Amino acid sequence: MGVIKIELTPELISKMGEDIVIKISCNNFELTNGCIEQDKNVDMFDFMLKISEIIRSEGRIRTSETYLTTMRSLQRFWGAKVLPISNIDRSFLQEYEIFLKKSNLVNNSISFYMRRLRAAYNRAVTENLITDTKPFKMVYTGADKTKKRAVSLMVIKKIRKAIINDKWSDFARDMFFFSFYCRGMSFVDMSYAKKDDVKDGYLIYKRHKTGQKLKIKMRKEIEDIINKYAAYSGIYLLPIIRRIDKDERRQYLTCLSRVNLALKSIARNNNISENLTMYVARHSWASIAKNMHIPTAVISDAMGHTSERTTQIYLNQIDTHEIDKANDEILEQIFIE
Repeated sequence: MGVIKIELTPELISKMGEDIVIKISCNNFELTNGCIEQDKNVDMFDFMLKISEIIRSEGRIRTSETYLTTMRSLQRFWGAKVLPISNIDRSFLQEYEIFLKKSNLVNNSISFYMRRLRAAYNRAVTENLITDTKPFKMVYTGADKTKKRAVSLMVIKKIRKAIINDKWSDFARDMFFFSFYCRGMSFVDMSYAKKDDVKDGYLIYKRHKTGQKLKIKMRKEIEDIINKYAAYSGIYLLPIIRRIDKDERRQYLTCLSRVNLALKSIARNNNISENLTMYVARHSWASIAKNMHIPTAVISDAMGHTSERTTQIYLNQIDTHEIDKANDEILEQIFIE
C-alpha cells in the first residue's frame, strides 16, 4: 500500500488562505487540510453482501444467509438500489420498524432484522466507515418470550390417527413421528442421516449442529418408516436430500418448508388447534418426558444438548440403556388407547 505524505508548513498555509482546501480521496476516506473525513456514501447493501460472502467462506452458512435475508428486507423498505450508510440514523430505523410492523411481523421477527442490521452497522463502525451515533436505541432489539411449541401426549395421539388426504401430508406425518420416535431428532440431522448409520440395531449419527455423537435404539416404529422409503436409492436414510449433485442445504430447507405446510394442513383438517411444525416434535418429546418425571439430565443427554449449564447437572455420561428405557416409556404411552 502506498503512502502519501503532505507537509503543511506555516508558509504554505498562509499562502492558501481560509477559502482554499486541499482534498485527497483514498478508498473510503478523504484527507481535507490534514483531517481525515469518512466517506458517507458507502453502500450498505454492498457492504452487507460482502459480509455475507466473508462469513460464508468461513463455513458459517446459516449466519451468512441471515445477512442476505436482512438485506433483502431492507431493499424492499428502501425501494432503491443503493442505500448510503450515512442514511442509517434513528429516524431511518424507526421508519423501517414501522414498515416491518405493517408487514405483520411479530416483535421477535422485527428484532431479528434489527439485530442483524445492527451487527452490520457495528462492523462498519469498526472498519471506520461511519461514526457510531447509537441509532438502534429507539427500535426493538429484544426477545419476547416465545409461544409454547410443545403439544400434549393427547395431541400426539390425534396426529397419529389423523385422516390423511394426500402424499405430502402422509410424508410429513412420517417425518414428524420419525423425529419424535428418535427422541426429538432435529430435521437437519434427519436429512443428513445415512443408511450406513444404522448398525447393530442402533441409529448412530453426529449432530449437525454440535458434532456430538448420538446413539438411538431402533424400534419397530422407526424401522417401519425407514422401510417405507427404502426404495429411495440415495445414500441418505430418508428421501429429504435426493440429489447429492445439487445444493443439499437448499434441498433440506425446501423440504422442511413443504413438510411444515403439510403439518399445518393436517392440523386444519383434523380439528387440531395447535400450530404443528417439525420443531414441535422435538419440543414435545422433551415436554412429555419431563411430565413423566424422567430426569432432566437424561432428557438433555438424549437430545444431544451440550450447554455448560446442562453439563453441570451431571458429571458422568448417562448410560445409553437408561436413555433407551426413557424413550421406550414415552413411546409406549402413544399406543395406549
